[in-house]
Amino acid sequence: MIGLNEMTAVLEASVSVVDCWGKHGVYEQVGLRSATNGFCGIPFFVGCTDLGKHDVIDVYGVRYAGKGYFKVAFRSCGSPFCSVCVDAWASRESYKIEARLVEASKRLGLSVEHFIVSPSREDCDLPPKVLRGMAIKALKVRGFLGGVLILHAFRHGRFSLHFHFLGFLKNGYACRDCEFLKHSGRDLYCGVPAGSCSGFEQRTRKFNSSDGFIVKVAVDRDGNAFERVSVRSTSSYQLGHSSIVNEGKRSQVITWFGVCSYRNLKVAVLKHKDSCKICGGDLSEKVHCGSRVIVTDRDSPDFVGSFFDDLYDVDGSPNWLDAPSRSYGERG
Repeated sequence: MIGLNEMTAVLEASVSVVDCWGKHGVYEQVGLRSATNGFCGIPFFVGCTDLGKHDVIDVYGVRYAGKGYFKVAFRSCGSPFCSVCVDAWASRESYKIEARLVEASKRLGLSVEHFIVSPSREDCDLPPKVLRGMAIKALKVRGFLGGVLILHAFRHGRFSLHFHFLGFLKNGYACRDCEFLKHSGRDLYCGVPAGSCSGFEQRTRKFNSSDGFIVKVAVDRDGNAFERVSVRSTSSYQLGHSSIVNEGKRSQVITWFGVCSYRNLKVAVLKHKDSCKICGGDLSEKVHCGSRVIVTDRDSPDFVGSFFDDLYDVDGSPNWLDAPSRSYGERG
């Protein structure tokens, strides 16, 4: 009898990309194209040099008088197609997702859940719009109230369409604390006879026989279905290797529905901006003119994303100056 791991390997090997790695029909994995322009990924500095507010001592006894707070930032075109800026795009979008889900969580009194939604292989060639509608219907009949779908059309470059869902299940994922929840590798299943429980794990298997969708809770490497600790981190990671439906002028990665749809949930999402770790003030673009060597290569082991530095050298010359006025822009 073939085991679960062997069956998974056979299924994955049987699904391949028609076009090339990370591309299949109208589907394309994010970050596969070349840089949009010559400014993509160019490093620059932002910081706070408000000395009047920096003469403080923190809880560890460190005094910041005469120092400023600085970060290495990077120019970004903000496009999910760009291989250089895809991480900046994913980070920006994750803040928007977090803002909407946090607000919905407050209103519903429910925690954000992370599930994986996979259609049958026969349905994967349906038009994307039809497939999204089917996925949303599959979630609703299983008791999901709403949330966001993040499209993933590939696994390791091979076409294997599925969605990652972040949102809300009516009454929450109660199976998580059930003593009858069993593990089989990274898969979970209900240990009580079929039809004797109304929990999610039995409910989803019942509907699978009619709609063909596999809807399962996301687990860690050990098969544990922990609650999401950080919605932003989870969404940023999933967006970082998500897929785009590239049809004409519009491209689509995420879909909101149910109680979290744009019609049902109005949320004012403020643009995320980093703040000074000393005084909490806004950061503005700076120019480094001191003798200190600052590594701006993110791949270098010596790279440090944020740091404190003296504003003036021992001879009184400035180490940092305000940059010419310009838009802060997106950054990674």
